[in-house]
Amino acid sequence: AAIHKVLSKFPMRKLLTDFWLHSMATGVCSQLVAQECGFAITEEAFVAGLLHDVGKLILAQYMEDEYTLVWRDVLKGAPYLVAERNHLGVDHVGVGLELARKWRFDDVLRTVIAAHHDLDAVPTDFDSPLPRIVNFSNEVCALLYREGPGNRLQTLQGVVAQSSARVGVAPDRFQDVLASLPERIEELSQCFGIEIGPLPEAALREPVREPVDPPWRWSGRS
Repeated sequence: AAIHKVLSKFPMRKLLTDFWLHSMATGVCSQLVAQECGFAITEEAFVAGLLHDVGKLILAQYMEDEYTLVWRDVLKGAPYLVAERNHLGVDHVGVGLELARKWRFDDVLRTVIAAHHDLDAVPTDFDSPLPRIVNFSNEVCALLYREGPGNRLQTLQGVVAQSSARVGVAPDRFQDVLASLPERIEELSQCFGIEIGPLPEAALREPVREPVDPPWRWSGRS
């Protein structure tokens, strides 16, 4: 309910669409990865992926003019964190963490928010695979569904090739995850009453080679 209240006052339609599309995609991708790994935390994975960028909502609502400049830089290829720090002096990760504390999110969700761009933020003794899963899903979905310059498909190919090492899902299985994203996202957008427009094809055009590094497997610590 609190998130819906913030969204109802959101100032920039394009940014709102980008936020929702990326959040839903990351939530669905995280859920499917958790399912592929055989974890019993698929619903938690979806919620964590859905909420990982919540700090953006607060920044865009209360610093509308400045965040317009952030959005402009992002469309030119700047990372969100860099553009936010340049124009606002803060970033959505820090603001998201403050919001998570205020709303009394649990330790796992707070760590997901802290680590969705940088896994160094995960304590060494942290007992959940979710930060790693959302971190990877966030990167993949930003390449899939966010505007920007450069050969994003080629970059995506390279990221998917790391899926075994980063989340314990073989690249060929992860491509199946990608292929199922558009239908799941469209179903969610209808449930939430959000218009996101046509989605690009999520399946990669060429097979991805297995990585040289050994695959990652969660054994209770990550």
